[in-house]
Amino acid sequence: MTRTLLFVFALSFVIPAANSQTYSILDLGPLQPAAINSWAQVAGTTNGQATLWSPGRHPQSLGILPGGTASSALGLNDRGVVVGIADGPVTVVGPDGPFTCTDALQGFEWSSNGGLQGMGLMVLGDTNPCEGGGGETDMFTYANAVNDLNQSVGTIFWAGNTYVDGFGWKNPTKGMDVIGALIDLNLVYELTETNAINNRNQMVGAVGCCVDLNEGHALYWNHQTASDLGTLGGPDSDFYYYCSNARGINDVDQVVGWSTTIAGEEDFPCGGASSESPHAFLWTQARGMQDLGTLPGDTMSMAYAINLFGQVIGTSGNSTIEPEYNGIEYGGHMSVEIVGHPFVWTQRNGMQDLNTLIPSTSGWVLNTATGINAWGQIVGSGVHNGETHGFLLTPRL
Repeated sequence: MTRTLLFVFALSFVIPAANSQTYSILDLGPLQPAAINSWAQVAGTTNGQATLWSPGRHPQSLGILPGGTASSALGLNDRGVVVGIADGPVTVVGPDGPFTCTDALQGFEWSSNGGLQGMGLMVLGDTNPCEGGGGETDMFTYANAVNDLNQSVGTIFWAGNTYVDGFGWKNPTKGMDVIGALIDLNLVYELTETNAINNRNQMVGAVGCCVDLNEGHALYWNHQTASDLGTLGGPDSDFYYYCSNARGINDVDQVVGWSTTIAGEEDFPCGGASSESPHAFLWTQARGMQDLGTLPGDTMSMAYAINLFGQVIGTSGNSTIEPEYNGIEYGGHMSVEIVGHPFVWTQRNGMQDLNTLIPSTSGWVLNTATGINAWGQIVGSGVHNGETHGFLLTPRL
C-alpha cells in the first residue's frame, strides 16, 4: 500500500500532462515483450528463451529447465520475479506413486535468488497426467501473472484439453491450488482460467463450458467470492450466445478484457470470438462493463492490461491469430489474439492508435501492446526498418 500511495503522489504531477500524450520509443531488439514493471524492467522472450531486460543493463537470459529446450516469459512483478511457460521432463507425485513425463509444458517462476523453477504438474483424481505412464504429457500448465507478494496464477489443460482449470501458486512447497468458479452458474462444465492477479489477491479470468472458453463469461474472484462480470450483449445475453474474458486487473478493482457484441449462431453458438465482433471492455463496481469500442475502420478489439490510473492497452483490428509456444498452439486466454493496431485508452481521450502517438520519422510500425506500468510506459512488438523488434514507449512530459 505504501508503494501505491507513493505512486499516487508522484504521478499527480505527471498525469495532467498525459491527457494528450505522445511517446518516445526505445528499440529492445529481438526481445518480444510480455510485461513491464514499475522499474521499467521488461520480461519477454528472445530466440526461444525467457528474458529479463533492465534499463542500463544487457538483457538477461533466464535459461531453460533441466532437459528442456525453450522457455517464454508471460508475467513480471515489481520485485523482478518472472513467470511463464517452459518445457522439459517433470516428475509428478500422485496417490499411486510418481509419474515421470519426459516432455512436459509447465509454468515456471524465476527470481534472482532462486533461478528458474518449474511449477510442476498435478494429479487430478487418480489419473496419470503422462500418456501411457510416461512419455509426452497429457497435461500442461502455464503461469500468466505474478503479483508483488509472489503469488502467481495460471491455467491447467488436461486430458487433451478436455478439462481446464485456473490455478494459484506461491512456492514449490505449497504447489498448485485449483481455482474453481466458486459460483453457481448452472453450467455443465464450470471450467475456469485465471489470467491476472493484483496485490490484494484478487484475480480475474473466465468460466465456461468448452475447452477454449469461447463459451464463457469473464469472472472476478475477490478471495472466496466470485462474480460473473457478464458481457456486452445486453441483459438477455447468456453463455451460449455471448462470451467474455477478463485479462487484466489493477489494485483499485478496475478490470479489462473483451466481450463479444453479436450473438453467436444457434447451431454453433459463440464458436470463436472472431465471428462475434469482440470489443475491449472496462469493468468497475460502480459502472459495470463499459464498451471501449474499436479504432476507426476496425470491427474487433481486446484489452490486455490496465495500470493504477486507468490507462488501458490492447489491440484493435479485423483479424485474429492463435499464438504458439515453441510451435505448439495452446488455449486459454492466448487462444485468440487480434492482429491490427495497438491502442492506449484513457477516460479523457478514448481509444488512440499508438502509431499516431510516436514520431512519424521513427521508422516503426507498432503491431502489439502487451504491458503498461504505473508510469504509463508501454511495451509491445512492431516492425522497425523491416525487422520485428520489441519496443518500450515512455510518455513525453
